[in-house]
Amino acid sequence: MEPNYIPTRTGAHSLGQPLDLPRSLYAAVCLFQAACPHRICVLPEALDSAQHWDRRHGVLSLADADRVWQLLYSVTDPLWQLVFAEGTSSLAGEFRNRTGFTLALTESKPSNRIPMVVGQRQRTYRGQTIDITPHVKCRLACNQKLRLHFWLDHVGKLVVIGHCGEHLLTSDQRHRPRSARLGPCQLPAGG
Repeated sequence: MEPNYIPTRTGAHSLGQPLDLPRSLYAAVCLFQAACPHRICVLPEALDSAQHWDRRHGVLSLADADRVWQLLYSVTDPLWQLVFAEGTSSLAGEFRNRTGFTLALTESKPSNRIPMVVGQRQRTYRGQTIDITPHVKCRLACNQKLRLHFWLDHVGKLVVIGHCGEHLLTSDQRHRPRSARLGPCQLPAGG
């Protein structure tokens, strides 16, 4: 059996085993982490958020698995290239042109005034506190919002993923009950 490869601009990286499109967010994040350690660093909190997503939403439909694959690829290649190889001055616009995903580099002023909202976007990376406010927005076929929050390590040239899962709190969400904010993804029968 021939090994499968993930192509990158610097060459192909062997996955060492047959590859099926992951049907869980956690499995997809783990696969990209293993295949692209020279481009991304996935923090434990990101893996936890992906597992939480999977427990809440279950197996991804094929359409959603493909969308998750595109999301993860968008940070391992187009985003990485734009930041570390090209140094573009209009990051959000160029990212959207290349990937179709919306990149938000900041939160709203009202959100930034709420300590709980700000605290959700802090992580520890190599002994320092980092801000994972920048995020890529993804809407799945089941109409669920998925967010991938990150920090850019300019020294190590890595996209540090700090969250991949449910929409983190914002100023307009903090007063709504959790059940109203987050609903399970209902797959059609047989999907």
